[in-house]
Amino acid sequence: MSKPKKIIINIQRLLRFDKLDALMFGYVMGVKILPSVTTRKAIEMFMADFNLTEDDYPLDCALSQFSRMFEAYRDFRN
Repeated sequence: MSKPKKIIINIQRLLRFDKLDALMFGYVMGVKILPSVTTRKAIEMFMADFNLTEDDYPLDCALSQFSRMFEAYRDFRN
């Protein structure tokens, strides 16, 4: 039996993180309805609820990904 190529494994990992980013975006948008919750705090809550560590899902990367997704969402809505 042939061994799977590494590119296939990397694509699966990329797709998993893309779904995780979409889930994070929806979670943060839902939590940010509360005026006292900042984006950083909402992402920290997301990481705590889904048992993600800084190694699994870096906070700085999540913040920049949220900003990119929010800009795309705003452009889509206009």
